Amino acid sequence: MKTIDCRLRPPVGAYAKDFLFVGAATGRTDITALQHGCTVSPSAKAASMTLLLQEMDECEVEKGIFAIRKSSNCGNELLWQFDQTTQERFIIFAGMSPREGSEQCLQEIKTYVQNGPALGVAMEPAIAMDPQMGYTPWYADEESVYPIYDYCMQNAIPVMLTYGGRLPADASYYRPEAIEHVAQLFPDLTLILVHGGWPWIVPNCSLALNYRNVYLCPDMYLVNAPGYRDYIDAANHFLTKKMTFGSAYPLLAIKDAKEFYLHCGIKEHILPDILYHNIAQALKLESISSQ
Repeated sequence: MKTIDCRLRPPVGAYAKDFLFVGAATGRTDITALQHGCTVSPSAKAASMTLLLQEMDECEVEKGIFAIRKSSNCGNELLWQFDQTTQERFIIFAGMSPREGSEQCLQEIKTYVQNGPALGVAMEPAIAMDPQMGYTPWYADEESVYPIYDYCMQNAIPVMLTYGGRLPADASYYRPEAIEHVAQLFPDLTLILVHGGWPWIVPNCSLALNYRNVYLCPDMYLVNAPGYRDYIDAANHFLTKKMTFGSAYPLLAIKDAKEFYLHCGIKEHILPDILYHNIAQALKLESISSQ
């Protein structure tokens, strides 16, 4: 079944030495994968793009969405490090760090999105992974971020937020109220919540239900994480058109994540939407491919 993987970070350039791939190579990531009942794929352990593309082919993943995480080791220059054949397999979201200032972010959006190969903007409110860059976490509804949201809305640029998961400074950074404020203030801004707002599952499902511009990608948190059955119930009923698939590669093997989605209880007739059509519609990919 054809698939777009909404959370897939490839080993390209300096990112092959990112802590995620170092963890895969040293076995640290095995612990996380095991908690989800999954494995780490050989391509992740070897940080091999060739093996990753083979894995994508075997799993019928037509495209992976690569949300760049800026650090002192790598940034949006990764966009220029794909060869043409490889880049065609990825939809890239340029990474933005609002703590650098909205003017800097807007300039990067113009460079990498409007005049470059990126399709959208990726931001991570709660994750301050790199002390060398002096970043501190920020709340999604801080007014300092509004110029970025507004510019993206005015220019039809989708925004992907890492919103949920294990690494926040504290859980308040993933509070659903912040996303509700943003969705209300910027109603034509497409917002994709990666990690699905976990552990605030039901409130974030409510946001996707009540706001037409909010989509959920629970990725690895639909795979045996506490409360994951709520995502399945939502996919089958209230959010049939608002939820998307992600493997969280390299943390989980693509094959393991997709097999779980296929057999976890999501209704068979809904699976094509979860695996492909919902995100294609949100990003207007199907209208592009039909032209």
